Amino acid sequence: MTEGEFLSRFQREQTGAWTCTKPIQIAAPDGPVLISVGQRFSPGSSFFGLDLPKELDRMAAKQRAASKLAPGALSSAA
Repeated sequence: MTEGEFLSRFQREQTGAWTCTKPIQIAAPDGPVLISVGQRFSPGSSFFGLDLPKELDRMAAKQRAASKLAPGALSSAA
């Protein structure tokens, strides 16, 4: 699964929290874990040692930057 596909399963709230919009199974140290629809991750919270909201923010910023560099992005901005 790509970062974009992973990111597409979450929605960012104005508070900075991220909510799961499509279930996703991830590998965890003790086996697979299901993140269910509606599960919410607030800024600074830890999910198996990972600040998931911070990581999702990083992925979103990376995706926004990549979309600005996509072919045709400059011509559509004019």
